[in-house]
Amino acid sequence: MLKTRKKWISILLTLAMLVGLMVPFAGTAAADTTYTDFSSGYQYVTTGEAKTAGTATATEKDVNTWDANVIDGIYAKVTLPSGVTYNKKPEATSPNLSDYVSVAGSTYTFIDSSDNSFTVYIPNSNFTSNNKEYVTFKFNNPNASLDIESDVSGAIQAEVELTAVQGNSIVWVESGNVTIAKVQSKAVSITAGTPKTVEQGNGKQAADITIQESAPGALSASELVYARIETTDVTFASNPQLTYAYVSGPTTAELTSDKKEAYFQLTGASGVLPGKVVFKSSLNVPPSVSGDIKITIYSKTADSNIDKTTVTVATVGNKSAYIEDLKDNDGTVYAGKTKLLDASFKLKTNDGNDFADNKTIVLELSAGKFNTPPQIDGNNFTLYNDNKSAYYVTANTPDEAKIDHFDIKAAGDVAEGDIVVTVSGTAGASGTAVIGQFKRPLIVTAEKTQINALKNSQPVADIFIKEAGDGVIPTDGDLVVELPEGISFDGTPSVKVTSGNISLGTAYLDGGKLVIPVNNASGIASEIKIYNIKYNVGRLAFDGDVVAKIYGASGSAWNDTKTLATVSNATVVSATARSASFVIGSTTYTVNGTQYTMDVAAYVKDGRTYLPVRYVAYALGVNPENIFWDEATQTVTVLKGTTAVQLTVGSKVLKVNGISLTMDVAPEVVSGRTMLPFRFIAQALGASVGYDDATQTVTMNLQ
Repeated sequence: MLKTRKKWISILLTLAMLVGLMVPFAGTAAADTTYTDFSSGYQYVTTGEAKTAGTATATEKDVNTWDANVIDGIYAKVTLPSGVTYNKKPEATSPNLSDYVSVAGSTYTFIDSSDNSFTVYIPNSNFTSNNKEYVTFKFNNPNASLDIESDVSGAIQAEVELTAVQGNSIVWVESGNVTIAKVQSKAVSITAGTPKTVEQGNGKQAADITIQESAPGALSASELVYARIETTDVTFASNPQLTYAYVSGPTTAELTSDKKEAYFQLTGASGVLPGKVVFKSSLNVPPSVSGDIKITIYSKTADSNIDKTTVTVATVGNKSAYIEDLKDNDGTVYAGKTKLLDASFKLKTNDGNDFADNKTIVLELSAGKFNTPPQIDGNNFTLYNDNKSAYYVTANTPDEAKIDHFDIKAAGDVAEGDIVVTVSGTAGASGTAVIGQFKRPLIVTAEKTQINALKNSQPVADIFIKEAGDGVIPTDGDLVVELPEGISFDGTPSVKVTSGNISLGTAYLDGGKLVIPVNNASGIASEIKIYNIKYNVGRLAFDGDVVAKIYGASGSAWNDTKTLATVSNATVVSATARSASFVIGSTTYTVNGTQYTMDVAAYVKDGRTYLPVRYVAYALGVNPENIFWDEATQTVTVLKGTTAVQLTVGSKVLKVNGISLTMDVAPEVVSGRTMLPFRFIAQALGASVGYDDATQTVTMNLQ
């Protein structure tokens, strides 16, 4: 008896500590938990008293993470949010305590409760090494129902908090917020689909009307619903058809004797999920009718949640048709090639009647051309507008007509993007459909080599031509590589297949253009390498990137000779242009892509980067014979064109063409070389300078 009393004293002391510790752990669920997963099941509810909701569960994350060897037990507490309370709070003496909570192993002890919280203790004797442990707080039966204040809306989240203890010590605390209910008002919405465009006549299809609950039970189990046609002279052509979700009722509505109203009565209400009714009707529209046709939905059930609502279901006008059932529109037409796409779609009249005879249906492509006529239900269109458009004259054309046989021819320079067909014509059909995609056939890449103006036989970077798919380059689809004006090939480059199985002939030059014969298309997408390329740069060449054009040879299997791809593998720079870089601590430097060696390394002193004056002058195009050293005066003179730069070791004066400029530091001699912060000498010789701190690289550019 004494041991039992001490045990309860220990539990009460621990509970007292928990009261002070619970507040910091309140709030949203932790993004990650170590010992526990939190989950729930919820119900849709309305505000009021004694509302049943869902459940809130804390489950051991893995078997034995609630380790009986580490903890004595777990205090489990659920807290309801503001505005939500127990209708009857659980009590220690409640005979139906299992209506409020269930625990793996069934053993637990009531600790405390209030109007909005409930705490139990779960001893470690419940824990096993075979199954995951859990505790579930239940709100899904009348005994554990909730009172929900009228201003509560949206998701109702309960906080579940677990506190694991060992003796008088807390081992861990974890919590999570979970949704146990979603509050929805008991409203009913009435909506109609897009109004149908109809002509005068009988049996014209109206837009569907949807009667939708916002919460389960908004429609009563015996709801009596009426649909009244408001438009004069219009009547129901037949009994409207009814379909249901989560509620039940007859499959057709009854009609009044004048056929102006239809009505039906539900036979079952919704339970867990909100229900809906879809009302489908056809109408008789006499010649006297024009404009919108409207139907009003209302209820004759007392205290109904249906508000009387009028919707437009049809508009009397000229016959029209729309595109639907677009299929297989993921095909590709590569630039310069022709392909019969699998795409198809249907043209469907709005009123469900056949197309009128002697009307036109017109198709127009956004780009490309029709290689052969498209078809409507197996009948050919007639091509016109240079095969960019096609038309068909209707004759016994049904209300649903299939359009297909899209044989598309693409120019070599067609832009990548959707292949769009626009539908128009006097038959009333309109709309657009994407039937495929235009794509570039070749992926061409190359590095860029700097080459000099007015210089011949300069090696440049390799060019790689990769097919965008298997067999994209057709058999007999010879390729031509053409250089810009002023640039020519110095000899025939080498060509080989580096991957795939395309078969090539021997490349040759024809009129200065490189021709690559294609004997057989690939079965596996292939890559072609053009290498051992040398360029001659003439007087007509512009400085900048050398952009080569690649296209199909005249008379080849390509549709035309328009450019399939471009690539730049070289950049022409002027004879005096220089791009140089020096790296701190390194005895090498780079000029126009070529690496050179110095006998002294760049270094940093007092936050300034020092470079050898002589090598900076070399990098900027100064000839060695134009660099002079006067040992007696310790003076360096650098001549470049019309510029003379002079500096003296130990002096902060820099002279440019005889004009004295003051530097903030003086040149110094290191390892027999005159060193100076690079910016002074580079800018004196007309170069722009830069510094990349991340790579500790000095750059100089001289145009």
